[in-house]
Amino acid sequence: EFPGQTWYIGVDNDSDTYFGSVTSVTACEQPVGYSLTAPTADDCDDNDPNEFPGQTWYIGVDNDSDTFFGSVTSVTACEQPVGYSLTAPTADDCDDNDPNEFPGQTWYIGVDNDSDTYFGSVTSVTACEQPVGYSLTAPTADDCDDNDPNEFPGQTWYIGVDNDSDTYFGSVTSVTACEQPVGYSLTAPTADDCDDNDPNEFPGQTWYIGVDNDSDTYFGSVTSVTACEQ
Repeated sequence: EFPGQTWYIGVDNDSDTYFGSVTSVTACEQPVGYSLTAPTADDCDDNDPNEFPGQTWYIGVDNDSDTFFGSVTSVTACEQPVGYSLTAPTADDCDDNDPNEFPGQTWYIGVDNDSDTYFGSVTSVTACEQPVGYSLTAPTADDCDDNDPNEFPGQTWYIGVDNDSDTYFGSVTSVTACEQPVGYSLTAPTADDCDDNDPNEFPGQTWYIGVDNDSDTYFGSVTSVTACEQ
């Protein structure tokens, strides 16, 4: 200690224990807090207590750009890098290479109770990963009766046409419908009426003729045949 001695002290405006600048005084006696050696002034921002040498900054990595992080990386730097923060974000993306898989994603599946390949309803789940059988798009639920495997869109139904009301069909017609129309069935009936405009002509009809052996116009007996046509 002697007259004209120079003493140094670091200035820490933000109280982060790092000095933003150094000041000095000339004095014979050592002032409180001062030293003969000038401390290092390495605080990059002495007005921000979070910015100092050796500070750790974090950023989330989002490879698939779905706004969810698959991992977190960090750097050590005095100043805050762009996009980085002091708190490590949550890395909760189940697949950071698939933009469709992330927390809270909705997946859909069709319900086919009667196994006719048509869905009677659609159910959904919320999951990060895609469940087996589910998709992002809700399928169409167009099965009119999901408890009947015979009733579905595009099903063909048949009905016999009986113009002469003899209980035999002269022709068969069909319709395409999900639900079974009244009177229709899945199996096409047999159209075996030889004349659907004559109620007397049908399969199994019995026809009669008299037998006149002596040609006196009187019948000695009667014979019959079974035939559709007379």
